[in-house]
Amino acid sequence: RPVFTPAVAEMAVSFEVPTIDISAFDGDDPVASAAVVDAVRAACENVGFFLLADRGGVSEDLVRDALAASRGFFELPLDEKMRVASLKKGYIPVDGCDNAVRPTSLHEKFSCSRVDLATVDRSDPYYDPSASPQAELYFGEDNRWPGAPDGFRGAWERYYVAMESLTRRLLRIFARALRAKGGDDFFADRCRRHVSNLVALRYPPLDGSGGAAIEERVRAHTDPTDVTILAFERGPQGLQVLPDGADDWLDVPDVQSTLLVNLGDVLRFWTNDAWRSTRHRVTARPRGTR
Repeated sequence: RPVFTPAVAEMAVSFEVPTIDISAFDGDDPVASAAVVDAVRAACENVGFFLLADRGGVSEDLVRDALAASRGFFELPLDEKMRVASLKKGYIPVDGCDNAVRPTSLHEKFSCSRVDLATVDRSDPYYDPSASPQAELYFGEDNRWPGAPDGFRGAWERYYVAMESLTRRLLRIFARALRAKGGDDFFADRCRRHVSNLVALRYPPLDGSGGAAIEERVRAHTDPTDVTILAFERGPQGLQVLPDGADDWLDVPDVQSTLLVNLGDVLRFWTNDAWRSTRHRVTARPRGTR
C-alpha cells in the first residue's frame, strides 16, 4: 500500500518582529490592501508583535509632543507630581505600589483613561459608578491632570484620541485578516465602550549594584488586553519577546518612525489560539555595561 512520507520532517521557524506599512489598507488598490492584511496576519500568527511604519499614519509632531509632555512631568519635583497621585488614574511614584509585572523600585508611572467621558450618558449603568463594582473601577474617578508642564493635558488628550483611531483601524485589519463574518467592523463595533488606558513609564537609571548581570525592569508576561501600542522616546531598549517555539529571547529592533504593536490575551482567546499573545520583558544592564 502507498506510504506517505513528508518531504520535510521538521521545519525551522524563523522569528522576527516585522515592520509593516498599513497605509494601503484603506486605499484604492485591492492588491496592495490585501498585501497589508497578509503581512499583519502572518505577524499575528507567528510572533504577535509588529512595528508600524510611519507610526501607522500618526503624525510625528503628535507623538513627539506626548513624549515631551511626559518627560517634562517626570522631571518635576516629587511633591509636585504627588499632587495628582492615584493608583487608578494619575501618578504612581517609584516604590508606589506592588506590581506583579514591574518591580516598583524600577519605574514611575502616569496614566489616564478615556478622555471623552463628558460626552457619554453617565446614567447608563455601564458608565454609572454606583451601578456595579466594574463601573466603579473604571469610571469611579476622573482623570487627574497635572498643572505642569504647560500643555500636558492637551498633548495627552490629542495622543489618546489618535491611539483610539489607530486601534480602530488595526481592529478593522484584524477582522479582514480573520475573515470575520461581521465584516471589517466586527471587532471595532464591539470595542466602542472600551476602557483603554494611556500610560507613560519612566525607568530611573540603575545604580550598578547588580554588576554585569541582566536585570529585569519588566518581568516576563503577556498583556491581558486585545492590543497594546507603544511609543518610545529612545527606542525599545531592552525590550525582548519570546514567541512560542523560539529557543531564546529576541530583541525588538529599533526602527525609526515606528510604533510597536503587540497582541494581548484577549485576541488570542478570540482567535482560539490561532494568533499569539507573546511573552515579553524589558531587561537592562547598569550604565557602562550595555
